[in-house]
Amino acid sequence: MRILFLIVLMLLCFSSVAGIYKYVDANGKVHYSGKKQNGSEEVNLPPTSTYSAPAFTREAVNEEENEDKPEKKQDYTAISIVQPKINEALRSNNGNVQVMIDLKPGLATGDTITIYIDGKELIKNSVQTSITFNNLDRGSHTLKATVFNKDGIAVISSKSIIFHLLRASIISPAKS
Repeated sequence: MRILFLIVLMLLCFSSVAGIYKYVDANGKVHYSGKKQNGSEEVNLPPTSTYSAPAFTREAVNEEENEDKPEKKQDYTAISIVQPKINEALRSNNGNVQVMIDLKPGLATGDTITIYIDGKELIKNSVQTSITFNNLDRGSHTLKATVFNKDGIAVISSKSIIFHLLRASIISPAKS
């Protein structure tokens, strides 16, 4: 049984290398076949295309990874504080203020944002453009944002804005 199976398998392999024949039927239509027909002629096909992939080695991969690729320089076109708005009066009895920064284009990998309130650095090395401050004192405050690159050099800064935080106050009544 195995020998019969092997013979059939070998015959199938040999039949796959048979020629291609072209013939025209009675209606003038051209046909192609793997079997020789009356009046058919064998078609000479060009050799099949082959491709050999280059050898894959770990050394080649490591060389590609270690190549010095030029760093994409991030050129920011604009930075602005969109929340709170300039001269906006915010009522927040718990002193929470959400700050939103618009940066174009977005923050590049390795760059960070520092937020200053009243000239003091309150948030440093942030990668978020939306930050909430908690328990901020009531009154008027100046707000500014600066983007630093991975080397710690200031790349772009927003204009300072002023906003006003309104919080409830309990004043002790005067004693008589």
